[in-house]
Amino acid sequence: MVVNQSMCNAFFAKFMFLRKLDLNSIGIRSVPHSIGKMKHLRYLNLSNNRYIKMLPNSITRLQNLETLNLGYCVKLIELPRNITRLVNLRHLNIDNCNSLTHMPRGLGQLTNFRSLAEYVLSTDSRCGGELKELHGLNQLRENIRIKNLTHKKDAELEYKAANMKEKRNLEGMALEWIKEDVSEVDVGYDEKLLEALEPFQSLKLLELNGYMGVKYPRWLSSLKNLVRLTLYSMKNCQDSTSSTRYSSSSTLATLFTPLSKLKSLRIILIKGSDGHVLQSIQHLTALQELSLSNYIGVGMELEWQGLRKLQYLSLYDHPKLASLPVGLQQATSLQHLTISNCPSLTTIPKWICNIISLQSLEILHCANLTSLPILTSLKKLEILDCPILAEGCKKGNVETSSNSGDGWGNQGAFCNMLYYDSLASLKRSSIIE
Repeated sequence: MVVNQSMCNAFFAKFMFLRKLDLNSIGIRSVPHSIGKMKHLRYLNLSNNRYIKMLPNSITRLQNLETLNLGYCVKLIELPRNITRLVNLRHLNIDNCNSLTHMPRGLGQLTNFRSLAEYVLSTDSRCGGELKELHGLNQLRENIRIKNLTHKKDAELEYKAANMKEKRNLEGMALEWIKEDVSEVDVGYDEKLLEALEPFQSLKLLELNGYMGVKYPRWLSSLKNLVRLTLYSMKNCQDSTSSTRYSSSSTLATLFTPLSKLKSLRIILIKGSDGHVLQSIQHLTALQELSLSNYIGVGMELEWQGLRKLQYLSLYDHPKLASLPVGLQQATSLQHLTISNCPSLTTIPKWICNIISLQSLEILHCANLTSLPILTSLKKLEILDCPILAEGCKKGNVETSSNSGDGWGNQGAFCNMLYYDSLASLKRSSIIE
């Protein structure tokens, strides 16, 4: 149901003494000015109203408000300038408000903040609050995402003033840099800026997106409780192997050593990487989940036996990957393997049968895959958009490279769930033992 302004006005007038109001996903295009009359409100949920572009200034009259949820208001452009009047505000959720251009100035005065999902820096220095507004917000908990970090030298003092190291209750921190071309000089600035954003050492989740430095920060190895690390679009880290400035293999090793010291790390998600990044994670004996996408190398050889607790492995968008790394069979705890969009991959090797712990195999969008061995340990096998392999399934012979006669039916007998979705003539079925 879509609610219009007159309906809202009537509601607000009738229930002026409400303390909690949930208007999630009701389809309103704007918040009526009359909301300011509900002065007893402590909780207001406006999330998932994708047409809201602005909030009325009257909302700042809600001085008892403790929680304001604006998550997924994707067209919201800005927050009220006088938001500092909400002196009791503790929780502000602007998660996935992707049109938000900046934060209002003075936000740092709201020292009761417990959670602030995102902090959006303005790309125009003439408006919006600076990162130093976070300086005194040391009671922040849960996760914070800081968007539109710059690559410029003059930001170092501001970033250090954010005082991230004193936010002892933060569980996660995501840092997103502006996507722009940077000079070689700016690369050095990025490294200093990231050093200035050092978090408290109890941090559990860290994401770096668009960082243009070559080296990881020194403080990374001090995050002893870190369990999840996500690295996106770190162009210069992945290209450092081709840089004449770092031609020595020993020098390259020092660039990536912080990763190998994170002994508590359970999950790593890497988008864009090379072999040196992989070499740095092979000593992470506690690692349980590894996701690699947009890998720029050809092979993925490393000492997989070191990843003895690895249970989940996902390989996405690897155009040059022609075969699975032989050492993968040494990952003796691997239970779930996903391979997606690897057009150069033509076969799944027979040695994969040696991974007796493997229970689930997903192969998606591998157009040139021709063969798949019989995997008796599988409980789930999913194949999507692999036309050559699907044709072999249709003919009852998965191992198209052999004449063994072992067909798809035998494979299916060991699967609790089996999906065919590559050809219209193949049906989707469920086979229960």
